[in-house]
Amino acid sequence: MFNVDFFQFMLDVLRASRPPPVEDSTPLPSLETLHSLQSPGLVVIQLGTRFALNTVARSAHHDLFPNFVETLSELFRDNLPACLWFIDWLATERTLLAELALKAREPKIRVQFCQLVSRALARLAPFESPAFAVEKETADSAVESTASLRMLDVLVTFLEDEAPNNFPRFADYFRVLHEFALLSLAHRRAMVERGLIARLGDFFLGDFSPVKEKNLNRKVYSMGSKQYPPDWGQCLHTLSVLVRACETPAADSQIPPSLIDFGKDQIEPLKFKDEMDERIVRTTDLYVHALSNQFNNEAIAQMMVHWSFEYLAFTESVVQVVLEGVEKANEDSVKPYMHVLTAILSIDDSLKQARFDALFGPQTPKSVSHQVYYFRKRYPKFTYTVLKAVLDLMDENSDFRQFMLTNRQDWTWWDQWLKSYAARRYASAATAHVAERAATFSKLTAIVESANLPLFLAPEGAAADAAASQLAPGAAPGASAGSGSALALGYDPLAIEGVHGDMLTGSRARQFANDVPREHALYPKRGPRSEEEMRTDLESFDVDQILGDDEEGGEIRPGLEVAGMGMTGAQAREMDRLAGQLDRNVRFDDEGEGRMDGKGLLDRGNLMI
Repeated sequence: MFNVDFFQFMLDVLRASRPPPVEDSTPLPSLETLHSLQSPGLVVIQLGTRFALNTVARSAHHDLFPNFVETLSELFRDNLPACLWFIDWLATERTLLAELALKAREPKIRVQFCQLVSRALARLAPFESPAFAVEKETADSAVESTASLRMLDVLVTFLEDEAPNNFPRFADYFRVLHEFALLSLAHRRAMVERGLIARLGDFFLGDFSPVKEKNLNRKVYSMGSKQYPPDWGQCLHTLSVLVRACETPAADSQIPPSLIDFGKDQIEPLKFKDEMDERIVRTTDLYVHALSNQFNNEAIAQMMVHWSFEYLAFTESVVQVVLEGVEKANEDSVKPYMHVLTAILSIDDSLKQARFDALFGPQTPKSVSHQVYYFRKRYPKFTYTVLKAVLDLMDENSDFRQFMLTNRQDWTWWDQWLKSYAARRYASAATAHVAERAATFSKLTAIVESANLPLFLAPEGAAADAAASQLAPGAAPGASAGSGSALALGYDPLAIEGVHGDMLTGSRARQFANDVPREHALYPKRGPRSEEEMRTDLESFDVDQILGDDEEGGEIRPGLEVAGMGMTGAQAREMDRLAGQLDRNVRFDDEGEGRMDGKGLLDRGNLMI
C-alpha cells in the first residue's frame, strides 16, 4: 500500500473524478445535516482528503503530498460544503491535527498541511463570521454552530501541551492562528474573548510572565536555549494582531491609526477580556525578551507604536527599553532597537516632540546621541549602525530632521567621523559595504547642506600642510587662530571630534606632544609614571586639552585621545583602573596592539572620553 506508484494512481483518480463546482449561493448546510449528505462530489473529496492525510502524509514516500494538497485546495475552493466538512472533521480529529501541524518531522508535511487548513478557514470566513456574533447570546450552542470556532477551540488547547512539547516545530501551527486572526474583526473578537492575548503572552514569557502571580500552579515549559531558541515569529505576529485590534488608554481621546481596522467604515476597537491581557501588554519583559533575542522586530514595534500613541506613561516605558537596549547592544543586536526607535519616532501625535527629546535631546542622560559619541572609538561598527539608522530616519521624517538640525551642535562630530569611517580599507570588506558607507556619508552631506549648514571636516592635501605649518609647539588650548592651537586650522576643539588627516608626521606629532606644557598633556614624554602622578593627571584632566598623536600618520585631537605616547599595556590598564576609582568619564584601552610583555612600549594607549 505504501508505494509511490499507488500514490500516483490515487492522485490521478482524484483529479479525474473531480466533481463539478458548487455555487456559493447554495445554502451552507448546518453541522447537524452535513454528515447526512451523500453528494457524490462531497464523497470523492472526503475520500481523497482522508487518504492524503492518513496515508500519504505518514508514509516515507510523501513526495506527492504537496500535489495532493494542491488538488484538494482547488476542490475546496469550488465546494464550500466540502470546506465545512473538512474543518469540522479535523476539529474532531485532535490527534491527527496535532500530528500533522506540530509533530511531523518533515517540514514539507507541516507547511503544506497548515496551508490547506488556512485556505479552508479563509474560504469559510465570509459565510461563518456573521454567526460568530450569536455566540454571546446562545452561549455554548453557538460553538456547535460554526466549524471554524470549533477548530479554534481545539487549536487553543494545544498551547497547554502539544505546542510546548513540540517547540522546534510550532512555527506553522502559530501561522494558522495568525492567518485566522487576519480573516475578519469577528475572528479577532473570538480569539480575544478566548483570552488568547494573555495566553500567547504567557506562553512566550514563561517564568517572566505576570500570569504566574495569579496562577502559581500553572505548568511552565523549558523551550529551546539561547543558542537554539524556538521560532517565535508567528506567535508574536498573532499577538501583535490581537493587541492592535483592541482599544488603548488613549482611545477615549483619539483612535490610534495603528488599529488594525483603522480607516474602515465602522471602526470598532475590541476590549481586553480581563486585566491580565493589559498586564501582558504593559510588561516591559515582553519587549526586552523579544528585542534582545531578535525574535520578531516588526511585531514588537507594531505593539509598541499602538500603545504609545497619545499615552505618555507607556511612551516613557518604551523610551527606557530602547535606551537600555542600545547601551547594552553591539553592532548586530542594536538593529532591533533601531527598528523600534524608527517606528516610535514616526508616530504623529502630541507626544512627538517629547519622544525626540527623550531619545536625542542634549539634556537627556544616556541619550542615543550620547551613547554613540561615547562608544565611537571602541565600537565603530556599533556607532556606524546607529548613525546609519538615524540618518535614514532623518531622510524620511521631516519633523525629526528639523529637530536634529535645530540641535546640530550636538552631532557635528558625525561629519568627520563618518567620512573617516567610509574611507577605511579592510582587506575582507565587500564592495557593497564600502559603497554603503560612502552612501551614508553622502546622505549626511545632503541633509546638512539642504539646511544651508556647514560640514565640519578636516582640510586635506595642500591646505592641510599649510594649516599644519602654522602650528606653534607649546600653544595652550583655547588660543586664538594663528597662535598654535587647533583654532589655527579653523576648528573649535570643543565642537568637533578632532583634527584628522596627514597634518603631522609621526615624528612631528611626538615632538608636538613633548613640547606642549606639562599642564596641557597627560603623557608629554615617554617613560613610566607613578600612581600618584597618574592620579594627578586624571583629577586635573580637562577635555579642552590638545594632545599630539602619531596614530595613522599623525594627527592632533583636542583632548579626546592619547595614543603613541609610550604607555605600556600595564600602564594603560592601571590608568583605566584608577579612572574607575576616581569616577572619571574616561577610559584607557591598549586595543590589544603593541608588545604586552611589559618590556616594550605599546603602539597605542588610548584615552577615550
